[in-house]
Amino acid sequence: MSAPGIFSDEDMAKAIEMSASKGHDVLVVANGFTAVLAERLASTHPWLPLGRGDFGLKCGVAAKVPAKAGRLWWQDVVDSPVAADLSKH
Repeated sequence: MSAPGIFSDEDMAKAIEMSASKGHDVLVVANGFTAVLAERLASTHPWLPLGRGDFGLKCGVAAKVPAKAGRLWWQDVVDSPVAADLSKH
């Protein structure tokens, strides 16, 4: 999986907000150092990588909306999140 962009915490928070405002599912794959953000239009669609970067305080606030809607998925990984196979989520 190659993520198309590198996000700051603020950029990733904006991407989460945009996905949530469209009613898309949001997936965060993280290893403690960096995170990959992906979205899908519906549960039958594949995950589309949006970028990778810092998941910080702003992302935490933004992620509350899709989490409350049941549209946030989180996967902790040991290796690089960029290497994660999104088709398995």
